[in-house]
Amino acid sequence: MHMERTRYLVALFIALVFLGFAHGTRERIMQKASEQASSFEEINEKDSQLPKGYSELLIKASIKIPKKDPHLIKTRPLRDENSQYPFVLNINGQGVLLMVNCTLDEQGTYINNKRNPEGGEGLMCRLEKKLRLKWGYYKVYLGLPEEEFETEATISLADGSSNVLEFKPIYWRSGNFRRMFWKGISNFDIFFNAKPYLSHTIHPGGR
Repeated sequence: MHMERTRYLVALFIALVFLGFAHGTRERIMQKASEQASSFEEINEKDSQLPKGYSELLIKASIKIPKKDPHLIKTRPLRDENSQYPFVLNINGQGVLLMVNCTLDEQGTYINNKRNPEGGEGLMCRLEKKLRLKWGYYKVYLGLPEEEFETEATISLADGSSNVLEFKPIYWRSGNFRRMFWKGISNFDIFFNAKPYLSHTIHPGGR
């Protein structure tokens, strides 16, 4: 009886620590969304002219999530098709919370005889946001509060240039060492103008 009670208390302690740490990380990410410096402005397809001294930056990111969370401690709300998923973007102290629509996505288990990390049925959440900024250096921060994940990249934008900064998901490995989307995100491969960007993760994903 004493041993069972001890095991229960240890499990409860681990759960409370996990939830407290997750809450702290999420709170920090959400705080980044509320910073109000003036570094960029959002533009649409109709904004075709680029003023002198400015550059364009298209930010792309995606993550595939399960429709139902398979984890014991549920840290993400259940979602259906067309529900929304939060991304936090912060550039040189200007933050924004972006809610993107998630669509039903079903892919094959293998691609070219290789295991597909996004194989199976789930929800695909894609972010694409075009911004206008003055030329210069910028620290681009991307946070996923539901994954307790945050990363950043420092980039240089030339006057009159059009640029693409893309974040491609890397998922956690499952027990057989295969990366699968339902395990959650562990990092992003970052590409700036199609070239790999060597980066560090502020806080790795993990629910």
